[in-house]
Amino acid sequence: MSKAEIGFYMWTSNKNMQCLPAACFLFNEFWPVEQNVKILGYERPTFKLPDNFEFISMGTQRGPKFWSNDMLDYYSSCSDNYIYPIWEDTFIVKPVDLKFLDIFEHVAKTDKDFFKFNLTADVSSRPHNIIKPGDTADLIEAAQTSDYRLSTQHCIWDREIFLSKLKVNQTPWDFELNDSDSRNDGLNIYATKRNYAVYMGHLYKNGKKRAQWSDCVYGTNGNCTHNIAGLDPKYIKFIEENNWVPEI
Repeated sequence: MSKAEIGFYMWTSNKNMQCLPAACFLFNEFWPVEQNVKILGYERPTFKLPDNFEFISMGTQRGPKFWSNDMLDYYSSCSDNYIYPIWEDTFIVKPVDLKFLDIFEHVAKTDKDFFKFNLTADVSSRPHNIIKPGDTADLIEAAQTSDYRLSTQHCIWDREIFLSKLKVNQTPWDFELNDSDSRNDGLNIYATKRNYAVYMGHLYKNGKKRAQWSDCVYGTNGNCTHNIAGLDPKYIKFIEENNWVPEI
């Protein structure tokens, strides 16, 4: 397998797209190699994006319940074997360690029941099994009965299985909360524990800007080998001064 088989995407909406400059800036700052990313949205941005980001309009935005329809339409015709989508407001706040993508590559290549690989501490915060202990990080697998097995938070998905889990007229929240279609499905969801590829912040919640938008979401929950404070103050200052994380 080649890492070129992973399609990198950023998902956005007309309302949230105003934070794309911050999301793109932080991605480029912390992803250690130059990486092309496709942004899937609706209305085209009026601001300039970095050269390695391509905006693709999925047409007219019809509302959250048509999110799954748009995902089905787009990803049914794309050629990526694996997809890594990122919500525009789940910022990367620390340098990414690409050795974790080597772990993804190994399990995806060797496990016929591979479904997805989570790059954050999301899986380790819920029931899981340790598959392979390591010196600084453990390889884990989500329990078949775990909640949020369809979480969309910084995961590399098998594209065809992702498509098979989507239902017509689902919001993103409907999709993530569809435990009946994801528990005990025999598919394997991998992640790491104690150290992670991606440490992320979260800008918006319930339509409001979070006061702690620059904090690492899982930085102090005990699943990391050390507490992660979040985004360096110099980046916070730069982003705030450019008004890249506005209220919505």
